[in-house]
Amino acid sequence: MNDEELVENLIKKDKQSFNEFMDKYSIDILKTISYVLRDPEEKEYIEECFDDVVIKIFDKCDNFKFESSFRTWVMTIAKNKALDYKRKLKKLSRETEINETLQVEFNIEDNYINNELGKEINDVINKFNDNERELFVNKYILDLSTKELCEYYFISETLLYKRLSRVKEKFRKLWDSNHNSEEVFL
Repeated sequence: MNDEELVENLIKKDKQSFNEFMDKYSIDILKTISYVLRDPEEKEYIEECFDDVVIKIFDKCDNFKFESSFRTWVMTIAKNKALDYKRKLKKLSRETEINETLQVEFNIEDNYINNELGKEINDVINKFNDNERELFVNKYILDLSTKELCEYYFISETLLYKRLSRVKEKFRKLWDSNHNSEEVFL
């Protein structure tokens, strides 16, 4: 069966064509994915990525226009899906590193700041929800730059400034309610 017939039968969801497709392309797909996801922490995602690639190929095979070879189209999908996984895993790894850093920073801060003001600030911060607390800590304790924060949260500077403004305003209100309008400047 040539590629044109194979694609036509895949569009029709023919089981024999599926088996032929798997026989013909599965090893190349796995090699492509394995090449992209070659770091030790990424290897456990190869099978999941493979499944996603196969599903995507079957969902999109009716869009194949024979402007290139079918094999090239299949390998491009495999490569792009593996790169998507790699980006997601890097993001997840970075979030884990930041969370671990936050834990270390909180421990260092707790050990270092034992005065009343430090405890009161922590009390106010602990009234924030998790997202607000994380943003506050990233900006004002870890001192991450605007660019780093925008990349971390995948948002624009405008949206970041709005969120920071809300967090600062909430901090001021909580502080004022606990300290009879004493002023704190951030």
